[in-house]
Amino acid sequence: MDLDKKPHQSPLKAAFNYLTAPTPEIRDPGDRRDARLLAAFLLTLFFLFLCVIASYYAFTPGYRISPSDVAGFAYMACTYILTRTRLFRIAAFLLVAMFPLNTFANILSGTFTNIAVTLGYMVLSFMLCSIFLSIRQTALYGLLVNLTILFLPCLVPKFVPNVSTVIGPLCVNAMGTVLTLISMRHRDLLEADHQGALETAYEATLEGWARALELRDKETEGHSRRVTEISTLLAREAGMTDREIENLRIGSLLHDIGKMGIPDNILRKSEPLTPEEREVIERHPTLAYKMLSPIPYLRQALEIPHCHHERWDGRGYPRGLHGTEIPLSARLFAVADVWDALTHDRPYRPAWTRKRALEHIKDESGKQFDPFVVQLFLDMKLAGKLFEEPELQAG
Repeated sequence: MDLDKKPHQSPLKAAFNYLTAPTPEIRDPGDRRDARLLAAFLLTLFFLFLCVIASYYAFTPGYRISPSDVAGFAYMACTYILTRTRLFRIAAFLLVAMFPLNTFANILSGTFTNIAVTLGYMVLSFMLCSIFLSIRQTALYGLLVNLTILFLPCLVPKFVPNVSTVIGPLCVNAMGTVLTLISMRHRDLLEADHQGALETAYEATLEGWARALELRDKETEGHSRRVTEISTLLAREAGMTDREIENLRIGSLLHDIGKMGIPDNILRKSEPLTPEEREVIERHPTLAYKMLSPIPYLRQALEIPHCHHERWDGRGYPRGLHGTEIPLSARLFAVADVWDALTHDRPYRPAWTRKRALEHIKDESGKQFDPFVVQLFLDMKLAGKLFEEPELQAG
């Protein structure tokens, strides 16, 4: 589902949303916002240039579009195309560079008018830097512009440096770079504080959801926390990145959130389930996906809630994925989930011994479980890494 589209839009607004919508490959909400804003800025700039050209045609007899105008339009068109891809930050850098490049071209061609044009272009460039570029990219941009200004006399032998063409732009760019970097640093600190508060609120909400499910199903109390700890250990051994491990941790915590949509008489039933009741239970991964996918913060953590009942041999549910079609995080979690479930009491059976549970996991290698993950689990078990925490030694 395209979350950027709104229902009941006017044709003009629908067209604007279509022209500025980021590619689905850009998943981070902040990046999607920046890509959309950049596309909107380029479309506005393109429209303004068209208005300027139209006014010249209307009020300047004999006016013809110059090669530099065509080059400018082509430059903006290429930059706009990049905004529709994952390379939108390169498009931002090109857009920022367009204004000083235009000034340098005017200076070198002898059509430079006054420092006011340079000031306007540079102020606009720094505004764009503060919106679209990182602190490091902005510092690099300021350095490149100053070096270009300093080397202009070397590039053009007849070029005569003066206050308007070198000293003024050099000072303006240096001061603008420093002030922009200071403001960006201050902005980043404020955003970090805001992001930290937001993540704390999200974390409390996730813990609350997991706790609410455990209170509803007392027999699985502590299960989410234990499998989250085991899955995280497995993920580190498997070489997953910190970001991937964090998504795995969130997904593990919420792996059974879909059971919130299962009736109590089925969820808490102590007798064997009927085929119809089993079918209802097997809907919980799909329910989890429907519950969590509209939340941008949780989209990267959906693999486990949606896929933790898939099997290596393709006989799992809800989609019947096979082998490496199943996300690695879900394959890691599946072993941890079964281990914890088997070694703790359930309404329909007492806890198994660790030896029996371990033999079951070995037997299911290549059937229910990824053989690589099973071997990883066995290596960690033998190394004692899975039982470092006292809570994990129960059962």
